[in-house]
Amino acid sequence: MNWIQGEDLAEQLYGDDWASKVRDVSDALFTDYVVAEPIGLADDYDIQNSINTNLDLGAVLYKRGLVENSFRKYILPEKTEILSYVDTGYTASSTLNIYELISWYEKQEIASNLVYEHTFQWSGALKTRALNYVYPVSGSFRHKSIGFVEGADGHIEISYTNKLFPVGFISYPYAINNINSLNNEEFTYTFITSNQPNEVIAWYKKVAVELGWVIIDESAASFYGGGQFALLRNTDNQQLILKWGTGTSDIGTQFQVTYSPYAGFLVK
Repeated sequence: MNWIQGEDLAEQLYGDDWASKVRDVSDALFTDYVVAEPIGLADDYDIQNSINTNLDLGAVLYKRGLVENSFRKYILPEKTEILSYVDTGYTASSTLNIYELISWYEKQEIASNLVYEHTFQWSGALKTRALNYVYPVSGSFRHKSIGFVEGADGHIEISYTNKLFPVGFISYPYAINNINSLNNEEFTYTFITSNQPNEVIAWYKKVAVELGWVIIDESAASFYGGGQFALLRNTDNQQLILKWGTGTSDIGTQFQVTYSPYAGFLVK
């Protein structure tokens, strides 16, 4: 436990709404904490300690200039430690059980925006769970994807992705996503779904054509053995290449999507 010495410092560390993040704790629990050095300057703030013990992950990393502003709202449940992070998400490990974690994350989202969930069980026990929420945003959409996997040591591994997709982009919603790279000219990401490849392709054919895309390649040797599917949008000379069979997962089939300028030929 570290004493933050003053409201101005609290605002520097946690933002203008720092007071809304204060939690009252019973005096009876005081002996459960270790009292550490007081924090007099923002630079005194220990990032890793903050991440491991609670909860305002985004505020800490943003103030350190390590992530974009949209990351500021990221929080973690108790007994959860961050493993890695980028500005579009993080991985973490928790000693909470998988049901407690699912309940906590579900309370952070709007239930009506849940478009995909997949549960995988064996021996009667829940082992993995995947959730994907889609939120419309100014002509585009945001995917919030959360995956839970029970490890052999009893810890639950969490994968969290929160990404606002570019306007005009199309993304299969019935999956969980992982952003690989994003720059001004190319956007690459992977998604994993329990649905079959032919279902995914049928969705792209229907939705993309309705939005003005045309099919320019469908070189799938086998829907189940891997293949490639490509679309072109002539209005802005953009192509979308979808590949599957690019990896394995307990949850389902992995797909890779690349969205980039069309140069008159496809990269195989």
